[in-house]
Amino acid sequence: MHDLDLLWNEIAGTVRPVAYQLKWAMEDRFVRFHSLPEKKRYPDNAREMRFIIDRHNEVLSAVFSLGEKLASIEMTWSNKLSKRARSRGYLHWKDVQKDADDSDCMIHLYYKEKIWSPDCLNWAITAAANEDLFGFMVIGVESKAIYHPYDGGMDIIMPSVKERDNMSDRFERYLPSET
Repeated sequence: MHDLDLLWNEIAGTVRPVAYQLKWAMEDRFVRFHSLPEKKRYPDNAREMRFIIDRHNEVLSAVFSLGEKLASIEMTWSNKLSKRARSRGYLHWKDVQKDADDSDCMIHLYYKEKIWSPDCLNWAITAAANEDLFGFMVIGVESKAIYHPYDGGMDIIMPSVKERDNMSDRFERYLPSET
């Protein structure tokens, strides 16, 4: 796989690879889409979960090219003296301090290579929607885009403001409403 540190530096420079912080660190290229209509955050049944999965896959198919290499990133955190736990067969990438003022808490980042095809991330979409996955992100090696699902939607970091605007226009109906 393309060297992950080089890829990250190309996309984000000195921004820390912490998924839930990217919307602030790269706000000029950031767009958020909701998973369900009418500001609904959580699915109540299998039909709504299928709706969420389909919506994420629709957007992701516009972000990533079919067959594109992806770096799937999971995180755990612990006291820095704790032994790192491996996550679902992912390989350790790096550790970063959680916050500048919290030297005891470390974020441990793990990666696994994936190839984009619709439905390949359904497990992550489902887990995030059910609040069972936190801090997960996917980086497109060719597209240089980042996807971060959360319990209510998805954050996308596009490689440029223009590409972000194009995504916002294309999926305007999924944007959070102002009211």
